[in-house]
Amino acid sequence: MKNERLLYILFRLMKKELSTYEHCMRVGKMARIMASYLHFNQEQTRSLVVGCLLHDIGKIFIPTDIITKKTGTTAEEWETMKRYPVLGANLAQKEGIHDLNIIEIIKYHRERWDGSGYPYGLRGEFIPTFARICSILDAFDDMLQDGPHRKGLSVQEAKQELWYQSRKQFDKNLVQVFLSIPLHELKTFSGFGKWRKEYYG
Repeated sequence: MKNERLLYILFRLMKKELSTYEHCMRVGKMARIMASYLHFNQEQTRSLVVGCLLHDIGKIFIPTDIITKKTGTTAEEWETMKRYPVLGANLAQKEGIHDLNIIEIIKYHRERWDGSGYPYGLRGEFIPTFARICSILDAFDDMLQDGPHRKGLSVQEAKQELWYQSRKQFDKNLVQVFLSIPLHELKTFSGFGKWRKEYYG
């Protein structure tokens, strides 16, 4: 995939919903560090990073009022929301992405280890590895951010929740790798004010 196409897709996401775009940027940055701890080669690293940058692009097709809704979604709205991973994967392929790892991240990052995720209800190792990695990074960043109904968790609380959800929502082995990353390697992330405040003053 050419960089111009990647930038074009990300620009569309930024214009649609800025906070989602910023979230994708943070997840992409974490993906690069995670790849080094998994001893990925250059090609694997690029696939993981690009996939994580694009994991939420399907939200381009979801009405903004559903994405940003501050009250609970209706059953119909939730069914609409659950379509975005497949829509995102279709968009990526239309834009010339042929890397299977990238497509699988976009399509399957909302699946859960226990089979309760979406869009297909895949379970355990039937979920592609790169998508399992993205789901951890995606959830971790989400937990740190303030939401419409809750205040974001502290870094320590988010780490504890990842561990608690191992073998429920996440691959336990991959969670262990993520939790082994020293905090100083993540402290420079834009938007990660909680890291700086809690650990660096």
